[in-house]
Amino acid sequence: MKFRQHLNLMLLLSSSSFACDLCGGVGANASIGLLAGTRFHTIGYQTNYRQFNSYIDHIAHAKGLQVTQEFSFRWQALQRFQVYGYVPYVQNTYKETFDSISQKGWGDLRAFANSIIFHRQDSSGRSLSYVSLGYGIKFSTGKFAPVSSAYTNLYPGTGSTDHLFLLNAFKRLYSQLGIQAEASYSLKSTNSNGYKYGNSSQCSILLILNQQLGQYRLIAHSGLEGNLFAASRQSGVLLASGQNNAGYTLTSKLGCMLLTRHYLVATSFQLPIAQDLNMGQTKLRWAANLQFQFFIQKKSKQ
Repeated sequence: MKFRQHLNLMLLLSSSSFACDLCGGVGANASIGLLAGTRFHTIGYQTNYRQFNSYIDHIAHAKGLQVTQEFSFRWQALQRFQVYGYVPYVQNTYKETFDSISQKGWGDLRAFANSIIFHRQDSSGRSLSYVSLGYGIKFSTGKFAPVSSAYTNLYPGTGSTDHLFLLNAFKRLYSQLGIQAEASYSLKSTNSNGYKYGNSSQCSILLILNQQLGQYRLIAHSGLEGNLFAASRQSGVLLASGQNNAGYTLTSKLGCMLLTRHYLVATSFQLPIAQDLNMGQTKLRWAANLQFQFFIQKKSKQ
């Protein structure tokens, strides 16, 4: 398949392959919407930023910043089957009025398998539509909070092995315009301290603009993302409201990507539209992502 056809398949853009929520281990939902329709091996690096505030009686008393740097790879095992791996390094800071708390270290490794179950193309090889299904595991490799910690969500790991499920779909509307939808579900387990984050789900829908710029291609996107978090438990007992991470977020998404023959550079930004986390005691302010991906083209005939 020619390079131009590869680029025309890259009509999926998500803000991050590690779509966690603002509270550390509460999220860890899956998102591999970037390269599901291509046939390249890749290696990559990305940085994710999320800033949030904590409130007491509607008065902000603390600010938190979560920074996740992530190394990734993608192996095109078969024509319609890919394997992904992610290695995160997390730096979390929480600044209260008279104190500052931070945690950093390697986070929980994740591995995914993704299969394209439906793929329709036009006569030139450009994608008209496709659907893919993915399954992943988040391993307990990062440092997680002890039982006595009051800052469970600042730690880079959760201590649990979680199962991740993903559905990804794309449809081209016009020559340079398409729509992408993605949904994921994270099934959490209990860690060795008896703590269990609530299961979480995520869905997004993006409008994609695909524009040729000489030897390059610019792909821009805008849309919405929603996250829903069930309540956390300690030793099987539901934690109190306002302390159990339960709630939802709805954010707007805007971003762009520049593709060349050998790599891509992408950035995206999110702002909340509506949210209710920990009964309003935690609020997301903004989120941003910057990533680089390097392509390793398969040498076998296509």
